[in-house]
Amino acid sequence: MDEDRKLNKFGRHNDGRSKLPEYKTWKNMRNRCYNHNNKKFGRYGGRGICVCKRWDDFWAFYHDMGEKPQGMTLDRIDVNGNYEPDNCRWADIKTQNNNRTTTIKVKIGDKVKSVKEWADIYGISDLTVRDRFYRGWDIVKALTTPAGRYYGKGKTKR
Repeated sequence: MDEDRKLNKFGRHNDGRSKLPEYKTWKNMRNRCYNHNNKKFGRYGGRGICVCKRWDDFWAFYHDMGEKPQGMTLDRIDVNGNYEPDNCRWADIKTQNNNRTTTIKVKIGDKVKSVKEWADIYGISDLTVRDRFYRGWDIVKALTTPAGRYYGKGKTKR
């Protein structure tokens, strides 16, 4: 056992990690994947998402991820992939919201972005774009047609 990691009276490491924000993130990550009673288990462990063996050790996780930047959360780059060094990053809420299993991705030209990202680029409400898309509009037309009164499949009122 490492000399700098002393055990407390309960046989647990008393190395200060429980005070770190990264430790809470690590515990929550593991809970989502392995605790069947966790309310988010179905979206993580229930879908087969797991944590790599290396990250069974908190300090390995901490070494790989580094300090958690202010306002960031743990994000899996591939939402269907596991928690592992090559698939995780610290991300802000906007990035997280554009990287969900429910996010609609659209390819225009050679770029793939979420509807929200495209809507921001084209200066239109993502709700308008989604509404148009679900009513059968072509996604490019839904993004590039200015907001106003429209009827049917992309027809404007004159």
